[in-house]
Amino acid sequence: MTPSGIPSVSFGVNLSNRAVVIGNVRAVDIVEAAEAAEASRLIDSIWVGDSIIAKPRLEAVVALSAIATRTARVRLGTACMATFVLRNPIVFAHQWASMDAFSEGRSLLAVCLGGQGPREFVEREFNAFGISMKDRVPRMLEGITILRRLWSEENVTHHGRFYKFENVTINPKPVQQPCPIWIANNPRDPAVMERAFRRVARHADGWMTGSLSPDQFQKTWEWVRALRRESQGTDAGFQAALHLRSNVNADREKAYAEAKEFLEAYTGFKQTRKHLEEECVIGTPEDCVGKYLDYARAGCNIIIIRIVSWSLAEQLQRWVQEVIPEVRRCLGLTAVPGEGQQDRAGHRDRSF
Repeated sequence: MTPSGIPSVSFGVNLSNRAVVIGNVRAVDIVEAAEAAEASRLIDSIWVGDSIIAKPRLEAVVALSAIATRTARVRLGTACMATFVLRNPIVFAHQWASMDAFSEGRSLLAVCLGGQGPREFVEREFNAFGISMKDRVPRMLEGITILRRLWSEENVTHHGRFYKFENVTINPKPVQQPCPIWIANNPRDPAVMERAFRRVARHADGWMTGSLSPDQFQKTWEWVRALRRESQGTDAGFQAALHLRSNVNADREKAYAEAKEFLEAYTGFKQTRKHLEEECVIGTPEDCVGKYLDYARAGCNIIIIRIVSWSLAEQLQRWVQEVIPEVRRCLGLTAVPGEGQQDRAGHRDRSF
């Protein structure tokens, strides 16, 4: 808890690995932005998105591995792994464990069902892998089961609906034991909400979501935590991350104009002002401070700044100089946190 009685909150930044396809951004720009984020001591996690065909970008595990070799403290995660159900779980288990080794135990895998974006491109992606979108939920749950076993056991035998194998051992294992797996979702159909949130409560180590107002987030998070307590007997250690499309500028209209241009190129959909105002954090530093405070007070553990701008370095500088320190001050925290404490094994405390 913060001194003001608000649940502890940390900040992450989502560095668009799709920007190298849709804009004038180099792969190295993402790595350099990650270095700057870590150096600020105000960012505790770095995130990248995932898609192979539907929304092309730098491959997520490769991008995080590159960032891992140039950082030492921040957590590294996916927001979210949209192609999880398309990937062979044995190969992916090996890839992710290797990335966790490069990061010395800083990875945080958030998986989701995928299927977001223009229908034509999403179907093309699933068809290329020979996988039906109707099988997304059971494939995701079976994949999670396989990863957890391969990351912790030797000579794993699995006979499931989609995958069957005998005596498989993955080495090296992840540095983290257990290696966390979160589920990301934001169901809008009331008919599927409870099922979706029960999956999070039963099968995940945390919940990731996005595009919710502070009030919506607070109500939904309370619901998910209640389901977690029902399923596991406790919600201790269960956390939530919220990624918010964000653009800050002293000129409010310039912030909205750039965010609109970026998101239309990113998604392929027109973006209305109403949508940008309701589901994003865009505007002056004062506007953004106020919105982030609302999310912190709603109980969000990790606020992920999803930069919607062609200028990663410039935007990041504004967030760490003009927004996050003021949010921390309003929460009764020091403007810049101290360095993480060393644990008995000599590693930095990387908890959120």
